[in-house]
Amino acid sequence: MKRVLFFTGLFMMLLPLCGFTQNGPVLLTHVDFENGIPAGWTVSDQSNVFIYNDLAATGEKSLRMKPTAGEIMITSPEFTIQPGCATRLEFSHIPILNNQNGGRVEVLKPNGTWTPLTLQNPVNPSCYDPSYGSGASGFDGSFKKVSYWTGNSNIDVADLDSTYWRNEVFYLYSTLTSSATTVKFRFVLPASSGAAANFSGWFIDDVRLYVAMYVAATSVRFMR
Repeated sequence: MKRVLFFTGLFMMLLPLCGFTQNGPVLLTHVDFENGIPAGWTVSDQSNVFIYNDLAATGEKSLRMKPTAGEIMITSPEFTIQPGCATRLEFSHIPILNNQNGGRVEVLKPNGTWTPLTLQNPVNPSCYDPSYGSGASGFDGSFKKVSYWTGNSNIDVADLDSTYWRNEVFYLYSTLTSSATTVKFRFVLPASSGAAANFSGWFIDDVRLYVAMYVAATSVRFMR
């Protein structure tokens, strides 16, 4: 009986110490658009959000969002994550967009509201990281042509090539908060008119979502 009580007590002392540690990152999804728009992704306007051939960060195809009179978007499916785990979004793109009509990246917060991803802390990035892939300087929450190239004028799609691709990363933990159990995001292009509607648009490729995972601790510490 004493032996049973001893091991029961020992187990209870060990239990709080057998915690979890954050491991990763784990790739949740990688969308390269080589086989079209994947199942689960939704497009608001198929005439202006479509697969484009012969211009890609990798492979042969990318997604093109063409400015039009109404707001357009492509939305991801919902991905499950463990609460409190760090999550980051990466993608490659070419934003040939007017100054006033830049493209946004938004995430769905646990309270059910969509919020644009912004530059929160450039020194220790907690959202947009401008140091990744020579990111956009002075990022104000939207990507446009002048984010990377001088002059608020169009570059014809026929003149675009692989040298125009830029890479971005967003850290989502601060925006989603520790209570998030899912991640859902979208790329949004606002309504355009006049000269802005004639810009070549937003080309997106290699969308990647990473998340850290909690795993059981591998070491056990005994109390003296």
